[in-house]
Amino acid sequence: MKVQEVVNPPRGAQVVRECASECLRITYKELFDNCYDLYQRDFQSDEGKEGAVTQEMKGPRLDSLSFWDKLITLIVAAIEEDKLSYAPVLNQFPNDFNIALLSAEVMWTLFSIDMKNALEG
Repeated sequence: MKVQEVVNPPRGAQVVRECASECLRITYKELFDNCYDLYQRDFQSDEGKEGAVTQEMKGPRLDSLSFWDKLITLIVAAIEEDKLSYAPVLNQFPNDFNIALLSAEVMWTLFSIDMKNALEG
């Protein structure tokens, strides 16, 4: 009930946007940190397609083109899922909030930061 005590409480759309942005940041971190396993689970039907994989190869690999390719695939899939699954539910604020656009904005912004760091490092 603290919101009722605020002189200018935030608009509902802004609160939902901030919550969704934080969820998207957490989702991106999960995709980044578990890229190999998530990609294997969701996109590869052949278990032995890439041969033996060490635990070190499974983690985030900033020096691996394969890692970035898999991460891009996972990001696109997450944005599509947000667009198809969550947009119909979160349409109470059609003029103020679009989950598909927010998802794309947050995911690609975080990706560009990681890509920039990898290229500079």
